[in-house]
Amino acid sequence: MNVKVKHYKTVDRTPALPLLLSAWNELSVRGLCENDIMIQWDHQALVAFDSCGFPVGVISYIHTEHNHLFHIVLGYVVSIHRGQKVYSQLWKRLVEIAQENKVVCISSQTHKRNDVMLKVAEAQNRRSMGVIVNYDVPPSEQS
Repeated sequence: MNVKVKHYKTVDRTPALPLLLSAWNELSVRGLCENDIMIQWDHQALVAFDSCGFPVGVISYIHTEHNHLFHIVLGYVVSIHRGQKVYSQLWKRLVEIAQENKVVCISSQTHKRNDVMLKVAEAQNRRSMGVIVNYDVPPSEQS
């Protein structure tokens, strides 16, 4: 499936926002996130549109200029369009934008049980760089 990819400097009031909320909801329901995905209005986004103009995929990211890094916050493709190379086209455009901005690294993270995303990352020659370790702070006894 060929899509048209559009770049947004913020997700605020764009077709990216409902897709990102759908992504967060799906990951939560499937137990693949710990409710700590930060969707913020000032993240940049790439949105894929099908031939009818409907948004079918998104990658949101943060550009930290001081260390020449893009960090993907969330990526998502509407379920009926998965397996049709939508994410690949979003990824290709993200790499082009990274090259235009002299970005040297694109980072991301995913849940260790998100086998689909881990396979996609491997196919894109992304490499695992570490493990994120979280600690849930217990409430104070004074609470």
